[in-house]
Amino acid sequence: MHKVEYICQKEISAIDKLLATNGDAVELARNLGIARLSHFVHQRLSEAMVE
Repeated sequence: MHKVEYICQKEISAIDKLLATNGDAVELARNLGIARLSHFVHQRLSEAMVE
């Protein structure tokens, strides 16, 4: 199980750009192996992708 809080926001942003998910938090979560996208995880990914 992956814990998104252990991934720094700059890394999330870089992964988003590398995978070309275009700011889609659901697609990014699936690529990271996160099976359940809770509100907290969705918010964290979305905030990181804005940077």
